[in-house]
Amino acid sequence: MTMLHHASITTPDLDRLRDFYCTHFGFFEALTRQWAGDNPAADAIYGLPGSAVRMVMLRLENAFFELFKFAYPKGRRGGSLRPVYDTGLTHISIAVDDIEADYARLTAAGLCCHL
Repeated sequence: MTMLHHASITTPDLDRLRDFYCTHFGFFEALTRQWAGDNPAADAIYGLPGSAVRMVMLRLENAFFELFKFAYPKGRRGGSLRPVYDTGLTHISIAVDDIEADYARLTAAGLCCHL
């Protein structure tokens, strides 16, 4: 293995999450796909018969985020942030050149950031 290709996030608001990473971190949209529930190949990929999903792949140099929004089946909305010891995605880490400047920029934009 030479590198991690991408991380994947499923969200109830794909446009908002895409805009967040593009606006605040400089990602750009590299690929968009949409399956409307009549695609056996997509059903096989996700293991979900009749799946209806929209996917956006974001890119930043050699880092990718694959964002999903499922219209069918409907996902369950998560509650508050889980503790780090729970299984599942715990965090996403992005390397920056000037952590203090980026912290100030992101908190000024209303984001909750932890150094």
